[in-house]
Amino acid sequence: MGTVIVLAGRRYDAADAPTPRFPLANGPAVQGRLGELFQEENATAMVSSAACGADLLALQAAGFLRMRRRVVLPFDRHRFRATSVTDRPGQCGPAYDHVIDEVEAGGDLVVIEHDGDDSSAYRAVTEELFNQAIWLAEDEAKAAKPGAAAAPRMVAVVVWEGQSRGKGDETARFAEIAEQRDIPAVHVITV
Repeated sequence: MGTVIVLAGRRYDAADAPTPRFPLANGPAVQGRLGELFQEENATAMVSSAACGADLLALQAAGFLRMRRRVVLPFDRHRFRATSVTDRPGQCGPAYDHVIDEVEAGGDLVVIEHDGDDSSAYRAVTEELFNQAIWLAEDEAKAAKPGAAAAPRMVAVVVWEGQSRGKGDETARFAEIAEQRDIPAVHVITV
């Protein structure tokens, strides 16, 4: 049985970012590392959000490998696109639209419809990523042929420069939750 990836990471740096965390120029190399990691882990499914940078690169890599992709958004796809995709360099809007269309058509788009502020909405998504990964692992185990290997394992993939920005850093919080839940974590460095 394969591996279910639960993933979170940095968005591309803003044009005026004082500290480089994920330069746009590093996107292709990071995407290549993600694809290699997914193959090494025998990944069959992935759960993430869909922001520009780590999320979209991972979703594209998973799509190339024909993995099942489940996307969790804090609010409707159009609001998320404006606040987390097209507000940064890289012209990620078309890639986002394509991935979301595919995921939605497959029944794997989860929209929380959080009615709080953006920071609490993103915190809710971080929690829900793990819930959805557990659900996917259980779903894959149910669909397995009798006598197949044990349930899929889960691996948390943290795509970042390796250091917390401080309070409100959801990528750092994601890594902490994986550790608390005893989910093995792999760090993919963006700088």
